[in-house]
Amino acid sequence: MHRFARAMPLALVAAVVGCYSTADPTASQSLGRRRSPIIGGATVETCGWPSVVYLPDKYDEGFCTGTLIHPEIVLFAAHCMDPNEGALPPVKAVFGESAESPAFSVPITSCFANPKYETMPVVGVGHDIAFCKLQKPVTDVPIVPVLAGCEVASLTPGASLTTVGFGDADNNGNGYGIKREVITPLGKIMGNEAQFEGNGKGTCYGDSGGPWFLKLPNGEWRVSCVTSWGPGDCGQEEYCALVHPDLAWLEATSGVDLTPCFTGDTWAPTAACGHFPSSPALSAGAWPSSCGDGALTGMSSSCGPAATDPGTDGGTGAGGSDGASGHSGEAGASGGAGAGSGGKAGGAAAGAAGTKVGPAGSAGSGLDGGAIVPLDEPAGDQGGCGCRTAESRQTHFTTALWLLAIALLARRRS
Repeated sequence: MHRFARAMPLALVAAVVGCYSTADPTASQSLGRRRSPIIGGATVETCGWPSVVYLPDKYDEGFCTGTLIHPEIVLFAAHCMDPNEGALPPVKAVFGESAESPAFSVPITSCFANPKYETMPVVGVGHDIAFCKLQKPVTDVPIVPVLAGCEVASLTPGASLTTVGFGDADNNGNGYGIKREVITPLGKIMGNEAQFEGNGKGTCYGDSGGPWFLKLPNGEWRVSCVTSWGPGDCGQEEYCALVHPDLAWLEATSGVDLTPCFTGDTWAPTAACGHFPSSPALSAGAWPSSCGDGALTGMSSSCGPAATDPGTDGGTGAGGSDGASGHSGEAGASGGAGAGSGGKAGGAAAGAAGTKVGPAGSAGSGLDGGAIVPLDEPAGDQGGCGCRTAESRQTHFTTALWLLAIALLARRRS
């Protein structure tokens, strides 16, 4: 089984055992299912899927794909920051269609991995979910919301999903850094994961963490899962981690409301439940104006009656308190800035970046301590390069040798 790694064996060992000292920091390669490319698809149009971002590490070498699901929150895969896989957390979210020619980028302040995540993938376990907080909100990129509540019933075998990523275009490591898309049918739901047969179409190295978009029966789009892993070559059988089983953790840890149409699994639309991009794959506008000129839906009615459109009733404004972020509502049609009284309060505040102690990691091989990574502080020892503590280095040396053996036998792990 693989997590779509693109790495040289020596660098794989160095990334896990300790700091890899070299005059060229980009020579440091990283291990894991963190790199998966789009196979059998096509490059996106300018401003197509604008909420999908490139996530480089601090060496601007290892990378994954992520999705803006809130102005301050980027969703991606936990294995993309798993030190057991030699992975470093991303340091910025890069917007645009090319990593080499980005539209703009926003620094990341901290990243959080689901404590239920485990390094070794097992069919159906899932929880390969993580998110990063941005240094400043991105308010002019159209956001596709996450799948929730009764919408989950649309994830049926044969349903067409579109996956997007910046990964390789073939099994030989060609074409990475370009945003691509491919449509493929859902095989089946297995526990907390969705399985896809591939048949020559799917993800590869660098697409890990990227979204799988689902179009609902009413025409609205949702983020259903994130690229996680696969047991064979790129474009063959693979698995993505479903988002909805971990929504409660995402909202509680981030401190923001990611589901403006629901309270838990119950349909409870707020004034922010609507005006989502109706055709996010199509070109709309141009960077750097953030591609916000595309058509929008009306108020959502995916699981019940729609909320009143704040743009037509002159109400107090869309959106209420966003938990720790505290965003005020938007202006109503006939008044000043709204107070946000019609909004839904977010989850518990996450606190200052890097200061909250997360829940204990799972007993298995997942990340430690809730996997909160403050990016303004070095991780591990004073080398500042993300090394593990001295007490764990012996264990990681053994792990490195094991990983090296796998790397020589296997070619891919999403």
